[in-house]
Amino acid sequence: MVDENEKFHWGEGLKYVSEGIKGLFLLNGAATIAILTFIGNASNGDDRLVYAMFFFSIGALMGPVSFFFAYLTQLQYGNLSHSGAWRFHRATYLCILIGIAVFLAGVYFAGISFIQIDKAT
Repeated sequence: MVDENEKFHWGEGLKYVSEGIKGLFLLNGAATIAILTFIGNASNGDDRLVYAMFFFSIGALMGPVSFFFAYLTQLQYGNLSHSGAWRFHRATYLCILIGIAVFLAGVYFAGISFIQIDKAT
C-alpha cells in the first residue's frame, strides 16, 4: 500500500513532468512561429529553413502526444494494470525524447541556413 508521503512525492513529480512537457511544446511551437516569421520577411530563402520548420512542428506535436500517453499511463496505473502502464510509460518517454531530438535538428538546420544567408549578403 502507498503511504501519504509517497503519494505526495508522486503527485509533485507529476507536476514537474507536466510542466516539462508544456515547455517542450512551447519551445517547439515558438521556434516554428519564429521560422515562419523569418521566411515571410526574408528576400532570399533557403530550403533548410523549411526543414527546420518541419522539425519544430513535429516537436510541437510531440507535446500533446506525450500528454496523451501520460494520461493512458496514469489510467492503467489507476486500474492496477502495471504491465499496460509500463508500455504507455515508455511511449511517453519516447515522445519526449523525439520532441527534444527534433528540436535540436531544427536548431541545426536553422543555424546552417542563417550562416548561408549571412555569407550570401
